[in-house]
Amino acid sequence: MRVGRWAWLVPIALVASCTAGPSTRPGIVVNDGEDAGSPGVVRQSGPAPLPELEEPQSTRIRWSACAAEVAATLPQAVAGSAQCARINGVLDSPYLPGQGIARLQLLRVGAGKYPLVVFNDVDGKPGTAYAAELATKLPPAFLEQFFLVGVDRRGTGRSDPVRCVPEEVRAGILQVDPRVPDVEEPLDQARSAGQQCSIALEARLPAIDTWRSAGDAESIRSALGVGKLNAIGHGEGSRVLSVFAERYPDRVGRVVLDGLPDSNTDAKVVLEATARAADDTFAAFAQDCAARACELGDAKTALNQVLDQATSAPAATADGTPLGPGVVLRAVLTGLADKSTWPALSKALADLRSGTPDGITALAAPLLTGTRDQPSTFDATLATRCND
Repeated sequence: MRVGRWAWLVPIALVASCTAGPSTRPGIVVNDGEDAGSPGVVRQSGPAPLPELEEPQSTRIRWSACAAEVAATLPQAVAGSAQCARINGVLDSPYLPGQGIARLQLLRVGAGKYPLVVFNDVDGKPGTAYAAELATKLPPAFLEQFFLVGVDRRGTGRSDPVRCVPEEVRAGILQVDPRVPDVEEPLDQARSAGQQCSIALEARLPAIDTWRSAGDAESIRSALGVGKLNAIGHGEGSRVLSVFAERYPDRVGRVVLDGLPDSNTDAKVVLEATARAADDTFAAFAQDCAARACELGDAKTALNQVLDQATSAPAATADGTPLGPGVVLRAVLTGLADKSTWPALSKALADLRSGTPDGITALAAPLLTGTRDQPSTFDATLATRCND
């Protein structure tokens, strides 16, 4: 059975097909201003001037050495110098507007004077871990001017992580064969997951969304003691900053949006575009694989072989979780997200084909497993995307 565009669509669609709970916040992209042709609106051409950099004044964040279990997960190059902190944002559930506490985990790395806040994908590495990894790739001179502030978004990492989907329900969603177009059962399981989260999280559930994550960015700006927020948004994390700019336009500093998601409000259009992008990215991966004579041979043929094998005789993780075709394809999507990891992805697929699942297990682990220190990313992703 071949991998078509539908196969890429299924893993993405299932995570956005539940009803997590009512949301009363405005749409993600809001423009209540006059249009370009309206009288009285002056449009300036050319790039906007860069906001001035400013050092933090009267910061309320108490940085200290990261706990040993946190430091152990960081790249060795920054583990000794990174600092951690926790601040309180406002939960702001629609049931209790402006009330409640959202605890946010932060990590600081770099010796510069100017803070640069970092948000990552909700279904990727926690923002603290991503910032630590990013610091190892930046020029030393950059980190002598700036310091990165990684943020575990609300409901992820160590920011009061969401844990609400029963393991058997999560497995049912993740294990579905994405090449089979009959998804009625996994859709029911996705809705069941939303219902379970409604029961487990109650009033907190509708507060897990991008709109309120942008409010967290404002809380961080205020706690840092700066007038404007300088920040990097990676992948879907860019949406947090685009919403921040909508909500707090006078507090936007220098912002990098690395991979801003589609702002279209039509879910079908967005999902189809995402599936096309995944298909195109895998095609580019296949070309790269051929150019470097990778261990897969023909990558498209190899992927179908691996998925067939995962259907008929799936390998398993160390704890016995089967690596079915749905899990494998999700692992591939994770590996495709960063071109620098493509050699590791091709090796992981080749190893799985020969019976060694370690590489694919490592890519799939953040979704599959949930521990006290490393919660599954699935639950927070489900809540955020459903609420958005």
